[in-house]
Order: sequence, then C-alpha cells, then structure tokens
Amino acid sequence: MEQPKQNRGIHIGLVVGLSALILGSGGGTAWWMLRSMQAPNTSSSILEEVQPTPSEQNTPQAYWIKDTGNALELVSTPVQIKSLGSSQEQLTLALKTVLESPVDPEVSSTIPLGTTLLSLEEKSDGIHLNLSQEFTTGGGSASMTGRLGQILYTATSLDPDAPVWLSVEGEPLEYLGGEGLEIPQPMTRDLYDQEFAL
Repeated sequence: MEQPKQNRGIHIGLVVGLSALILGSGGGTAWWMLRSMQAPNTSSSILEEVQPTPSEQNTPQAYWIKDTGNALELVSTPVQIKSLGSSQEQLTLALKTVLESPVDPEVSSTIPLGTTLLSLEEKSDGIHLNLSQEFTTGGGSASMTGRLGQILYTATSLDPDAPVWLSVEGEPLEYLGGEGLEIPQPMTRDLYDQEFAL
C-alpha cells in the first residue's frame, strides 16, 4: 500500500512542476509581447521621416526667379490642377505655367516670351523636352542660367532625381544663347547646382 502513495506523490510533483513551468514561460511571453507593443517601432519611424508627404510628392511645381537683394534664387509655387492625370500630363501643365508670366509680383521669369513647349515625353532614360526656338534667344549669362534652372526644376518637380534631355525644335540643345552656354545632356539638378548655380 505504501508504494502507490509514492507513485502518487511523484505524479503530483510532476504536475505541479510542469504547471509552474508553463505558467512561468507563458507569463514571460506575455510580458515580452506587452513590452514589444509599447516600444516604438524605430524602423517605421525613420521611414516616415524620410518619405515626403503625398501632397509634396504628387504636386507639380512651377519654378520662378526671386531676387533676394544679394543673389537670385529659384523658388517654387504649386501648380493648381483640377484633376490628377498622369505625371506626364501634370508636368506638361507645370511647364506651360512656367512659360507664362508669373502671377506673383515678387518673382520673375528669365524664359523669353513666346517660348512654347512642343512636346514632353517620359521615357526609361528620363524626361525628354522639346522647346520652341524662342527659348534660345536673348539675355546674358544670368538670364540663360535662370531659364535653364526654371525649366529643369519644373520638369523634375515630381521626381527630383530624373535626368532631363533638352531639345529645341527637335534638335538636342548643345549651346544656349549668344554667349554659348554649353548644355550637357542629360541635365540633372545635381549637375545644374554644380555648374550653373545662380
């Protein structure tokens, strides 16, 4: 009769030990899960800070020239669009806007009057622009640098890293204006900032 008591004691000890183990590990798991939910997710926070807001990313900008008193600088204004079309349609509207006179009296344009956008195409190697002959006429080096910046920055307002291929009347633009400002192809914002800063 004493032997069954010993077996029964082992079974109860085993059950109590396993129960303690299960409760302990379950409690530890619950604690870990609770701490994980309370801790900030640093990877998503970093992504949110780096990514532009949808309104900044999806709104084309027209770039103008502003005289700060000491220097000229490019400034942007959002282009009002009634309905969102393709990025090509949005950029076409933005470029047509910058080819007109600015509404804001505090900014100006160095693009010659009468310049028109003959075509804009987005291709795998970048944005291809074809402008009318008026784009190459008149002005000194500051005017030519300014108009190049206005066109380039407006064309890349939806994708600042996009390369831009410039043509005039269907021919690649190699030199701009009477002073012969050499235009590398394709143009990028980085290249412009290094070689043609206002």
